[in-house]
Amino acid sequence: MKKKKLLAFVLACATAAGMISGCGSQSTTAETETASESKSTETTADTAAATTEATGDVVNINWYLFDGAGQADQPAVQDAMNAYTADKIGVTVTLKPISSGDYNNTVKLDLAAADDVDLCFMANWTGLDELIQSNALMDLTDLLPQYEELYGVMPEEIWDSTKFDGKNYTIPNYKESFSGYSLITPQALADKVKEEKGIDFQSLELNGYSDLKKVEPYLEAVKDEVSLPIAELWGIYPDIFANHYDSILNKGTEVGVDENTGEIVELLKTDAAKDYFTLMHEWKEKGYWKEENTMADVNKDTYRSAGDYGISIWNTVPDNENSASDRYGVPVYAIQITDNKITSDSALGSGWAISAKSKKADACLKYLQLLNTDTTLADLFVYGIEGTDYTKDADGVVTVSENAGWTNQVWKATNYKVPSLSSTESADKKEQYTEANAAATPQKIMGFRFDSTNVRTEITALDNVMNEYQVLMNCGFYDPEEYLPKYLDAIEQAGMDKILTEIQTQYDAWKSSQN
Repeated sequence: MKKKKLLAFVLACATAAGMISGCGSQSTTAETETASESKSTETTADTAAATTEATGDVVNINWYLFDGAGQADQPAVQDAMNAYTADKIGVTVTLKPISSGDYNNTVKLDLAAADDVDLCFMANWTGLDELIQSNALMDLTDLLPQYEELYGVMPEEIWDSTKFDGKNYTIPNYKESFSGYSLITPQALADKVKEEKGIDFQSLELNGYSDLKKVEPYLEAVKDEVSLPIAELWGIYPDIFANHYDSILNKGTEVGVDENTGEIVELLKTDAAKDYFTLMHEWKEKGYWKEENTMADVNKDTYRSAGDYGISIWNTVPDNENSASDRYGVPVYAIQITDNKITSDSALGSGWAISAKSKKADACLKYLQLLNTDTTLADLFVYGIEGTDYTKDADGVVTVSENAGWTNQVWKATNYKVPSLSSTESADKKEQYTEANAAATPQKIMGFRFDSTNVRTEITALDNVMNEYQVLMNCGFYDPEEYLPKYLDAIEQAGMDKILTEIQTQYDAWKSSQN
């Protein structure tokens, strides 16, 4: 393979890895201060309350949204939302959707440089820990309970699990409060393979990546039928959930805690990691990883939305198959690879934060309170204009119009309880969410967050090693017999021993505080 394509592959997968790490990246804590002020001036609930508008005038907030830029009906949707909320709560919004590829960097720069950012989408994969460290986000800990309806949307343990150093900086969109992983495949493809070759994807029973070998007959059957036999797999991270580890550091190295022994483990040194890399290398040699996977400009969603792939990883959610089918617009079958675990970050997959510079905290929280309790506003924000972007039947079920000029998704908009159900969702979807959240298993280290402040240099060096090795190892382009020792050596040279020592120190202190 040419160097140019390998480099493109590294850049593409490194970017994807950064986005994926939302399910397991560990965040750092810091005191929240106004970015434009000195370290001695904290942004507290008292100062936030003192600077919110109490004049009775309608307040407009600038609202940064993740994705959805360029939609034709955005002006009409914004006008309709504002007409509804201006009289109801005295707040209007200026919607600022930003493309997914530009979002993290744009928000980071604007929070630092601009004074007109009020409310922004925020998740553990949008640089949340860095923004907290840089004092870009407002500390809402004392302010949130004053908005009782908003605070009551989620169990208190969700608010507690999303704290950093005991403080709340986000308002989560309450959805699945756990992390878990599934494999998906297009239904039409799986049905064809079952009928013609007798291979039944739905009959596969998987318990982590250690069972991926069972998928090989299916991959062999579909490799000449689709452009990408494998659209995407995410390193060894799902094995943490299947094999009794709690994640501490998700940097490709997957540092975790053995649930049985309490020992800190560098998972790249386990037999499971080597077995995974070996299988991926075999699959690359058999043609299941295609050259298209190495190209920086290849968007995997393009293949998923066309049903032109064999298998892909997917975050497990309630109403799993309907949710994946709705996300990509192609009916899929889904098989869970892991159990569902509640982690310190799993409720941080989607939410909102207020800029530390904003003078409109009260307006932002009033608006989020209404959005999380009022179906009319939630339907406007998720589905757009009734009669134009969607219709609603006698039972209140939404059907999105074929040429809708506004579409949003519940997971990045509001909590699962409030919007109307769509025709692509199960009638008991909301009940499924409630039951699944209640049934998920909490990690034993729930609430522990690794603060990387003391090892920032080493973490930066580790990131550089990950960019060089991680994706090529994960996707089988490096033979683990030759490259895994080099990979591990590079990790050690980056300062992994110091990182592990710092993790152990913080973990021991946290354990002592729990007794």
